[in-house]
Amino acid sequence: MDYIKAMEARRAVRTYNPDKPLSDKEISEIQESIDSAESPFGGHVAVKMHHFDLEGKQTPSTYGSVSGASWYMLVGFPEDRNSALSAGFKQAQVALTIFSMGLGTNWMTDTFSGSVFQKAADFPSETPLHVIMPVGYPADKQRLVEKLTHKMLGSATRKPFDSLFFSGDFNHPVSEDSPFYKPLEYMRSAPSAYNKQPWRALVDGKKIYFYQEPSRDSLIGMGIGLAQFYFSLLQLGNKGSWESTDNAPAHDGWEPIISFTLTDQGPVS
Repeated sequence: MDYIKAMEARRAVRTYNPDKPLSDKEISEIQESIDSAESPFGGHVAVKMHHFDLEGKQTPSTYGSVSGASWYMLVGFPEDRNSALSAGFKQAQVALTIFSMGLGTNWMTDTFSGSVFQKAADFPSETPLHVIMPVGYPADKQRLVEKLTHKMLGSATRKPFDSLFFSGDFNHPVSEDSPFYKPLEYMRSAPSAYNKQPWRALVDGKKIYFYQEPSRDSLIGMGIGLAQFYFSLLQLGNKGSWESTDNAPAHDGWEPIISFTLTDQGPVS
């Protein structure tokens, strides 16, 4: 899969075409992506696809923020840090598969009426439902509520690169010559709850330390950002390994999450 192309095509879709249903082949391909998704964080994540009858009594309520979607991916995980990070990391892999198929999706954490989705998920009590993701063909036109939601959440804006990622210390920017530069740009473009962009990073030679700036749902957003960093880095020809954050330089308000060490650098473009 061309991860970078999928990242560049990615956008939050809230209005779907109800007259263009997913095929059995498309559903199977998404399920294969769910089954094969991996994470370096461990923990436990439950994921399933569920179909709702839009004309029946089980029509899902998302308070008007989603329209026309009959298929939803449901994501549950315990309240521990590793599970939340893995939920984001795995969810990102599936979402990129969905976008590479020409479909749309959007992750939602608190704008849905829980009862119908929780009943459909049927997850154990220790693995509560936290995220729903509608999946389908985007409608030709956005509804007014979708345009307003994009504007309200700042979906088209991102914090400046140099306010998120640093090199050597917390006062100097990452050079464009760094093998981490482009993967960090793809991390910056990742979605996060309320567009908080909780990720921060410090480059130290061939090692990079990742931090989060804690906020609501920041861990799952952090997992999504790390996935976009990692898969773009691999596609650009780089290899490395995830490591602990032992000896990570401290920064007030930032929590060390994980580090990554480059072992094989691809060609410089």
